[in-house]
Amino acid sequence: MDRNEDKRSKIYQFISKKISAMKVSLIKCAIIAVKGTAVLIVVLWLIIVSGILDRTMMDEEKCAKIAINYLEEKYGVEFVVVSSNEQVRYGPIRVEVLVNRVGDEENINYKVTIYPDGKDDKDKDGYYDNYKIISDDYMMEILSPLAKTETDELLKEVGMKRFISYVEMNGIGKSTPKDFPVLDEENFLMSEVFERYDIDLYCWIEIPENEYRSSLEDDIKSKFEVLISGDRVSFMIDVYSEEVYMEREKNEENGKIDKKLGNRNHIYFSIKEN
Repeated sequence: MDRNEDKRSKIYQFISKKISAMKVSLIKCAIIAVKGTAVLIVVLWLIIVSGILDRTMMDEEKCAKIAINYLEEKYGVEFVVVSSNEQVRYGPIRVEVLVNRVGDEENINYKVTIYPDGKDDKDKDGYYDNYKIISDDYMMEILSPLAKTETDELLKEVGMKRFISYVEMNGIGKSTPKDFPVLDEENFLMSEVFERYDIDLYCWIEIPENEYRSSLEDDIKSKFEVLISGDRVSFMIDVYSEEVYMEREKNEENGKIDKKLGNRNHIYFSIKEN
């Protein structure tokens, strides 16, 4: 091997060693960075978890008992708890208790919303000491049939003779506040409910073609707009052929309405006080 070739060989070996050393250094740096990130993630996770564990929580079991006692005392109906869960997202901290009415074959769920009443945790057990009922949606079960009776009478006053109606009254979040009184046929008046509470009315109406007229929407609006006070009344009217309507009317009488039956013209409008 001549001197030039030997020199080139030594230079190559030197460069190779430097490159290898750089690779090792880069790998070590990468490992340190990964470990550092992992440690940071763990620290952040511990901070978050400790914050969650340190906060005062709502006693779900206690809230369930409060909900049952409240419902049975207010409505005189027996209920059973389906679930009781604390909610911390999309609003203030609360417990939402779902219940069924005892003996209800349809197993319809009703919701009671409960907030902490103050921030006390005097016994330091990690749970709030006191709670308050905010709202329940069982009242809608009572109000909707009453609203349907009055709505049907108003529709007849508009001149409608043949129709099938489904009426639902809803409060905010489909619930009514705790202080909402229990109403019956003797003391229910839709205009007073609209005036005193934030309640909306939804009406689904089905009619045969010969019941429809071009002025129907305006006639209904003029009849209902005098009732509302900052609330909303929404109407969905489906117009069917005589044949399809008669079939639906028969099914409705037998409690077998199929809401997808037949072709129809669909009309939607709402009334809201300006």
